Parts: sequence; structure tokens; C-alpha cells
Amino acid sequence: MTLWTEICDLVARNQVHRLADRLVTLTEEERAELSGRLPGLVKELRRARTERVRARHPDDFEEMASWEVGDLLDELAGALLLTGVGVITGPAAAVTWMTGRDVNRRWAEDPDVAQVCRVAAARPREWRRDVAVRLARRVRRPADRIAPLAVALLRESGAAPPDHDPLVAAWLAAPSVADDPLTPVLLPRVFDADGAGRALRDERLEPRPTRWLAAAARELPRERVLDGCVSRFLRGGEAQDLRFFVRLHMLLDPTPAESAPRLRDYLRLLPSAPGTVAELAAGQVRGAMPLDHADLVEAVDALTFRDEAKLAATGLRWLDQAIRATPETAVDFVTALTTAYAHKSFDVRNRATELTLKYAGLFADHTEAILDAVRHLPADLGAKLAERFGGETPVEELLERKEFPPLPEPPEARRFPEPSIFPDHHERWIGQERWLAAFVAGIADDRAGLRRRLKPHVERDRGHWRSRDVRLDPDDWQSALSAELVTPGSVSEVPPIEPEKFWDSANHSVGVRALTRGGDPDPEPGPRRIMVGGFYRPGRYLDDDAPLRAFFITWNSDDGPGGAVAHEGDQRIPFVKGRIHLYGSPTEVWRILRALLPGMLPGEGRRITVTHTELVAFAADVARWTGARGEIPVVAEFAGSRRTIRFVHECRRLHAQLTGAAS
Repeated sequence: MTLWTEICDLVARNQVHRLADRLVTLTEEERAELSGRLPGLVKELRRARTERVRARHPDDFEEMASWEVGDLLDELAGALLLTGVGVITGPAAAVTWMTGRDVNRRWAEDPDVAQVCRVAAARPREWRRDVAVRLARRVRRPADRIAPLAVALLRESGAAPPDHDPLVAAWLAAPSVADDPLTPVLLPRVFDADGAGRALRDERLEPRPTRWLAAAARELPRERVLDGCVSRFLRGGEAQDLRFFVRLHMLLDPTPAESAPRLRDYLRLLPSAPGTVAELAAGQVRGAMPLDHADLVEAVDALTFRDEAKLAATGLRWLDQAIRATPETAVDFVTALTTAYAHKSFDVRNRATELTLKYAGLFADHTEAILDAVRHLPADLGAKLAERFGGETPVEELLERKEFPPLPEPPEARRFPEPSIFPDHHERWIGQERWLAAFVAGIADDRAGLRRRLKPHVERDRGHWRSRDVRLDPDDWQSALSAELVTPGSVSEVPPIEPEKFWDSANHSVGVRALTRGGDPDPEPGPRRIMVGGFYRPGRYLDDDAPLRAFFITWNSDDGPGGAVAHEGDQRIPFVKGRIHLYGSPTEVWRILRALLPGMLPGEGRRITVTHTELVAFAADVARWTGARGEIPVVAEFAGSRRTIRFVHECRRLHAQLTGAAS
């Protein structure tokens, strides 16, 4: 076996561990040989899978081949990525391969960062650094599949991180490591990088500062952090993007001496910054008092202009304090008072009116401005100011009388349609009721005549309903009743559907309480505090006897997650294709699906929906996991269709599994 054949075989079989072991042993000459042939590997994989599909479905293989090739590349994306890192000699070509659409697949599993770093460690340091920087520049958002890998390669290679905002957000979202070499470089950039605030929005001060709040306060100079927070506030943005910086500023709790040099910046934040930022800025301004008079007037004007009642009330409180201290400056606050007259909060408007009356003598020269703004006040408050300042007493406007058009007449009550053995199928439930009424009446009045009328219909019926273990659709019951009337004994009985308690098959915690008919239930229990991930989180309900359950899923084979096993303590739990089965094995799931499928699939003339398609796709997966066999007639009929829609494709996939054609 040649080296190229060996590598191709490991990739095709997705033997990731053995592939990594082989790649780290390659020489530079072997890498150069493999590098030139690597692009042909994907082409060969595409060709081989397409030919397999063509052989099975020669008539309409294009759409099916597209689906299967996509699934194949999703499955092998990790192995292809690993191979590119291990053999491509040029850093630029390696990054192009790693981020190409055949390797960086949207629906593929996340890359195995540890394996990739292990293979990369066998390459020269300068190669690793170049690849790490180039890959970091390709990151567009923290959720990119390549983002954790780019961060890990930067750490491993010691490369200087590029000045790239999405990289900062990706680094913040990546798992932390002890003594992270990227912290001294990237942590100061959180104040300038777009997206960093959004990535940090869930940081908390209580009960203790979380990871990044504590790191910023610990690792960065205090003056640098304060300057960074204030500059970030001045850039603006949504409240959630600034939440981290507000909390970091609160954590530092600057002294008045530290806030004084930034006073002008805090004043600039008062008029239009998000509420939490403006509240923080107001606190810093208050701590710097007494202010220069011009600065105080600017602050009061800004606060009374705000929509938040709390901030507007703060502005009026400062106004009151300033006029009491220096009555001769009262005229400078007329604009702030009249602005507060139009505030949406009644408490703010009422307080502004009280202050105007309290210092009315000082506002004698500005009567016109006050009376002009009175129209924004409620009539009772405006009347008080008009009485004091001599203006016209405002009268509360009566609501304009509106004429509304008459309501439409209710539809005239009509007689329910007459019974009919052949109703219009567009009538839905009405047609079903008409059919049942006609059938019952015909049985009683003229059984032979009803049999003659139904016989042609029964003879044309394809009998899909006969293969179903249960009958849930009224159309199936119509067909069964008709067939039994025309040919007595031709319809086999189906077991009755027993009533179920809704909690019998629940896959979540359910609390059940006995309730006597006519009695009132006990009060709903309050939310319990439960332990999740090492800290308490209130507000989730569990019934009293429902313990938290921890499942451990492990694998260590070249088959990857496909060979995983799950345990709860010492007990092994059924685990297939990434799913834990708490209430039965996959075989039990297939038994239920097989019983439901005939009744759930669309009947003749019914529209095929996405729900039908997903149901058959899931059934095909479960059948493959359990190795199920045994043809289902309704599925076989759909599988024989010449249509190229995905529903038919999934029916063919399920039918092939059940009849052994998939092997």
C-alpha cells in the first residue's frame, strides 16, 4: 500500500486517531508529495459516492446524490481538516483548505481542536504561526467553527494575535486555560473591539465577580480600565452591549478624585446614553459636587430631558438644591423646569409644578416661558400655575365624540347540510359528519341499496388502510365500514386504543397531584432552588421525587462518537446516534414508529408536508440503527414514485433499509 493510498483509506473510513498518528510521523518530502494530490481526494470521494447512488437509482439520482455527498463531507470534515494541517506545505494554501466549503462544513461536528493542535505541532514553528494568524483573520463571529481552532493555534504557536475584532469576541467565548498567553494582548482590546461587549453581556457581579470581570479588574491597570469603560460608553451602542462595562466600572467604584478628570465625559453621557450608563454617569457627577455652575445647569437640563422618571427626578432634586444654595441663579433652570412639564411621568410633572410654585418669586421675569409650557401639564396642575402667574386657566379638553360604523350583521343561521354518502371532500369535518349520518340511515332503511352504491367505491379503493395497526383517520374508518358492508368479514379487527395518562411516557419531570371532583387544588408549590453546574439557579420546577441525573458519554476508538457508550453511575444507558433513550431501547422506538407510520402518512389526494418528510426521515434513521426489516406497504408505494422530492427520497431510504436493499 502506497503512502497516498494509506492516507486516503484512513480519511475515507474516518479513522481520525490513526490518521493523526500517521500524519505526525511524515517527513517534509512525504508532505510535499501528498500536498499536491490532496485536492483530488475530495473529487474522488464525491465521484465514488455519486456512482454508488447512480447504481442504486439510475433514473433520478441527481438530488439524492447531492444529499448523500453532503452527508459524506459533513461526516469526513474533521478528517479532511486534519489531513490539510498535516500535509499542505504553504501556510496560505493550508488556511484556504481549512476554510474551504468542502472542509469547513456548516452542519459538520466541531473540529477536534486537540487533535489538530497535535498534528500542527509536528510542523515548523514559523509555519504554525503563519497559519494561526491567517486563520484568525478568517474568523467572522464567535460561533464560527474555526474560531476555537484559531484561538488554540495562536496559543500553541506563540504567534502575535492580529488586530481583528471578531477574534477578540471569539477568544472571550472560547474555553479558558491557565496562564493564557493571549490575555495580555487581547484583554485590553475588549474596550475597542466590536462584538466584545455582546460576548461578555452575561458576566455578573453577584454573588462574586465572574471570570472576565475579575480578570479585567485583576490584570489591567486601574486607570486603563476606567479610561476604557468611559471611552466605550461614549462610542454608544445598545444597553446589552454596554452591560459588561457598566458592571466593570461599578466593580472598580472610582473615587471622586479618579472621576474628576473624566467629569466632562460623564456629563456628555447624561442626555442620550442608555439608561444604565446614564444612571452610572449621574452617580459619578453627583460624587464630584459641588460642580461649576455651568456644568450643573448642563447636567440638570440633560436629566430632565430623559424619559426615565428616576433620572428626571434626580435632575429636579439637583435643581432644588442649587436654587436653595444660590437663589440668584434660579433663572438658569427655567428651561429644565419647563422641559419636565412635558415628561410622561405624572410624578415628574407634579414635582416640577411644585418647584415652580415654591420658587415662583424668583421666576417673575420668566412668566411668559412658564405659561407657554403650561399646556403640556394636566389641567389641574396647569390651573395652579395659571393662578399663580396670572395666565389663562387651562380647561381639560373633552374627548371628541366619534362615530363608529355599525357592526356587521351576524350570518343567518342555516340548517346543517343533508346527509350524503358522497359529500364534497373540501367540507372536511362537515363532510365526514354527513357521510356518517347517511351511512347510519342507509343501514337502518335500505342496507342493500347502500351496499350497491358503495360497491364501486370499495372496488376502486387501494386498501392502504388495511396495513395499519391502528385507525386514527376518519377516512380510514369510512373505507373500513364500507368494505365490511359490501363484503362482510373482509375487515380484520384492530385492537382498541387504550386511554393513556399523559405522564406515562413523559421524558421530563412531571408532578401529579390527586384532586377530588369538585374540590379545589392545593396552592402551586413555589420554584425550587436546584444545583446546576456548580451554582444555584432559582426558578425551575421539579417534582418532589425527581433527582438531578448526570449522564457520562465516552468513546475512545477510531469509530469516533459512533462507538460511544453512556452510563448513569454504574448503569449503562441505551445510547444510539447521539441520543440517550431513558424510556426504552431504539428497538422499542421502532416498534412504536412502525405502528404509527401507516396512519400518519398522507392518504390519496392529501398534500405532503414537511412534517411527513421529517417523520419518514426519522423513521429511516431509527430503522437503520436497529437493523429493522419488514416491508411497510404504504412506504413501498411512495418509494416507487418517480417524483424527485425529498419525501420520496426518504421513503426510498426507509424502504431500502426494511427490504435489505440498503446493504
